[in-house]
Amino acid sequence: MATACTGKTQHNPDQIAKSDSTVIRYNPAVVLRTCRSLSIERQDMKSLSLALIAIALSTSALAAQPGQWNKSVALDGQTMHYGVTDDKGNSLDIQCGKEPATMHISLNQRYYGPGYPQDFSMQVGSKKLFPSDAGSNAGGDNFRAAWDALRAGKKVIVHAGKASMVVPVAGAATVLPANPSKAQCESW
Repeated sequence: MATACTGKTQHNPDQIAKSDSTVIRYNPAVVLRTCRSLSIERQDMKSLSLALIAIALSTSALAAQPGQWNKSVALDGQTMHYGVTDDKGNSLDIQCGKEPATMHISLNQRYYGPGYPQDFSMQVGSKKLFPSDAGSNAGGDNFRAAWDALRAGKKVIVHAGKASMVVPVAGAATVLPANPSKAQCESW
């Protein structure tokens, strides 16, 4: 077995399944320590990270009333989630507190954004934005433009693959602060 989530490992699939259910209850530091103690390969760690993001998206979607913007703190105590769901269960989740800020969407039970195989675009009027990752100059500009459009109550449509969602914007201005950096949403 490898010692720090590197190299080849041989592990029992029951151990991984058990660790997945155990890891969900802990913060990322514990996930990393668990990864190291179970000797999970890096690819397995990436899959586990994506699963945790999917759980966060689906959990925030389940907790929210359709069309109602909400704000919550992640299990790590540092990441803020701002989000909204539509009446079909599709959702937009904005994660702040880690640099850079990110946006993820769930459309028809598929996830899009940083860390997933496909990204999404956001249409605001005639402008097409790619706001999912604020970690570059262009991404930061797109992120801030999308944030401003959501706060202003403009019609916002997200597109991913063949699916789309009209993002509910009513009440966004009461949840999203005027300045994204005051919401710990850092961008370039």
